[in-house]
Amino acid sequence: MSFLADWWFATFAIIFFLILACIIDPNGAVNTFMIMLIDLVKGVFPDTPQGMTIASWVTSFQQSYPMIGGEVLVEVINGVLGMISLLMIFKIWKLLPFV
Repeated sequence: MSFLADWWFATFAIIFFLILACIIDPNGAVNTFMIMLIDLVKGVFPDTPQGMTIASWVTSFQQSYPMIGGEVLVEVINGVLGMISLLMIFKIWKLLPFV
């Protein structure tokens, strides 16, 4: 089989099984579809280097400034990330065409 035939077969199979899953379990099918979509988008980007994650930045900051409690720093960062995530959810909701 050619690459194009394999691609069309795979696309048809994914759509078929997604529709079948939607009929059997609508809530679970939507969740599975969103996970597949996130994995598809995530697969394009490279992995984050170990030294560039938020956890490694917090750890290096805690080692540099031991007078600031580690738990306080983690709570501040979690609060900021929570506010940013709420803002992003609101912005994405406003961008949806049916709203």
